[in-house]
Amino acid sequence: MICKERAFPQARFGHAGFFHARGYATEAVAEVVRYGFEERSLRRIRANHFGSNEASGRVLRKVGMSHVGTRPNYYEKWGNAEDREEYVLPVLKWRTTEVR
Repeated sequence: MICKERAFPQARFGHAGFFHARGYATEAVAEVVRYGFEERSLRRIRANHFGSNEASGRVLRKVGMSHVGTRPNYYEKWGNAEDREEYVLPVLKWRTTEVR
């Protein structure tokens, strides 16, 4: 989902159990990245995920994003503190990577 009402583009993804581990999230995120760089002329794309959701981290790394930091206890999720893992992908790295 791309949120247009924000000051910056934002994409969110999740999964239903049946579709888990089938590569759909990676394919979808790769297309959002391509769209951001080729159609919207973005210079970089940032992403983040809950620290407990390593599967989302794998998806972001598969599309070429680099982990740039952790914000401890950034979120509250179901009454518990959650870290925020942050990623970035500059357009120059995207253009020269084989992930595309």
